[in-house]
Amino acid sequence: KQKAEMKPSQHMGTITVLAAAFGIGGSKLFHILENLDEFFLNPVGMLFSTGGLTFYGGLICAGLAIAYYVRKVGIPVPIMADAVAPGLMLAYGIGRIGCYLAGDGDWGVCSDLADKPAWIPGFLWSETFPDNVLGPGQTPIDPISYNIRQGDTGCVVGVTDGVFPTMLYEFAMASILFGVLWALRKKPHQAGWLFGGYLLFAGLERLLIERIRVNNEYDLFGLAVSQAEVISVVLILAGAAVMAWRWGKKASDPVPAE
Repeated sequence: KQKAEMKPSQHMGTITVLAAAFGIGGSKLFHILENLDEFFLNPVGMLFSTGGLTFYGGLICAGLAIAYYVRKVGIPVPIMADAVAPGLMLAYGIGRIGCYLAGDGDWGVCSDLADKPAWIPGFLWSETFPDNVLGPGQTPIDPISYNIRQGDTGCVVGVTDGVFPTMLYEFAMASILFGVLWALRKKPHQAGWLFGGYLLFAGLERLLIERIRVNNEYDLFGLAVSQAEVISVVLILAGAAVMAWRWGKKASDPVPAE
């Protein structure tokens, strides 16, 4: 059989499909793993629910699927990874705006306006998300009551003003980190170094925001940690290792011709 030569850009349709399919599937899988008790109570409902997606699951599963595909068609994986690194960071931030508008439960711990510094607008400190889609059948639920059920001891019904809108904080951090990655893309480096930077920054950003987010926690060597915190630490270590490995060397991967 003859193989037709294809430009890298001609593979974008397949890559997009892989990103969507494995991104959604991976997001659902990691959400189920994080909430196994709920899954065993209602497996069908949880599988086919439009909610309940975990970003890291989508990133990992879609990343592996795309890496396998581009390697198979002859595109160097490190070059591809560098090409998408800034866009991945910006896309994550834009996605958090969607979470904020939907009020889908990505908010933070309870907050009180009395503790707010004068220079910070109220909506950046405390939100109630009255039209959130977190409840059964997308019926809004009270974020404060939800946080109490999740173990947030700083909440008092009728007293606490709301919860931290952590989605907006993540949008701001992701936008800044996108700018950093965009600026770094022209610095001399071996292919893969920029993606290492993405892994490092993405892990740091999520690890910081997890300090004020409400998530399921597990006991790990005596420490209460969330799934996202564990993955964040892995990303930070992996990113730092990749950056050290690929720094200060001449690029060795051939760039496919357009």
